[in-house]
Amino acid sequence: FDGWSEVEIHENDFDRALIALKEGMKYAKRANPMLHSQLAKKCEATKKYLEARDSEPRKSEQICLSLIEVGDDLCVPLGHIYALLIDSYCRAHQYEAAYEQFQC
Repeated sequence: FDGWSEVEIHENDFDRALIALKEGMKYAKRANPMLHSQLAKKCEATKKYLEARDSEPRKSEQICLSLIEVGDDLCVPLGHIYALLIDSYCRAHQYEAAYEQFQC
């Protein structure tokens, strides 16, 4: 069970990792309630990251900033979150610039 609490995703397959975390939570619920709580936090952070990845740029920025505030106790490496944040920021401002250009 302790292995599940140390999970950090180093690949881009967060969907499968989320399934594995949920499976770990199922077994930890009875065996180790404290570990279950840790896994629940990691699972929630991974869900938020997936939501940010699939959201429009402004919403993605907000979600990424909230994940960064949580800190290092996540399953998703902070580098992935920062990369998504930068990409979302660039896309949001690119859309704004294009919108302003067509407004003239």
